This record gives sequence, structure tokens and C-alpha cells, in this order.
Amino acid sequence: MPLGAIVAAFTFGKCGGFEVKAVELGTLDIEIIDLPFWTHNGTLTFTNAKITVKKGEADCVYSAGDVGTLTGGGMATVDFTGILTRIGGNAKCPSGNGNWNGFYTVVEPEPLWIGM
Repeated sequence: MPLGAIVAAFTFGKCGGFEVKAVELGTLDIEIIDLPFWTHNGTLTFTNAKITVKKGEADCVYSAGDVGTLTGGGMATVDFTGILTRIGGNAKCPSGNGNWNGFYTVVEPEPLWIGM
């Protein structure tokens, strides 16, 4: 059963000229990866989170869903690699879904382990 962490804040910088904002934070679900061997890592899934991406007149709304993995340990890392599912926006939005990727180091808490 995944751990549902309430997201208090989620911010983005400008990304290639796009303005990106989290408009609904939802929860970040962390599920331990334990097959075929026990690890201190987990998959990351956003539930009820919505992100807007705006460039010029295009103002698009996406659902984050499955976003990547957390690798536990000293200086744990978060790797965002996933599909942003388009769920709304104006007629200027490009058709189809988006994707995101990013690599982050967790500085607090240090170390960070995923366990049962």
C-alpha cells in the first residue's frame, strides 16, 4: 500500500520560456520497490494534482500521474520521468500529452530511506 504524502508546495522555475504552476497539489504517493529484492527506493505517483503550462496564449492543464522514482539513501534522489496527461486548456494548446523529466537531490531529511 503506498504512502500518501500531502504536498504543501510544489514550485517550478521557467522552463524553456513556459510558465509552469501547480494549481492543485493533491498527494504524492510513494510505493516501495521490493521485487525481486528489497530496496530503499520507491515509485512516485501524484494523485489529484493539476499543473498548468502557459506560453503566450496557450494555457494548458495537465494531470501528473506516475512521475518517476525516489532512490533512498544518503543524499537521496528524485527522478521525474513521466507523461503529463492533458486534461484541459484553451484552443491554443497543442494536441496530445506532454512529458517531463528532472533530476533532484533531497537535502532534507538526510539520509532518506523508504521502508515498511
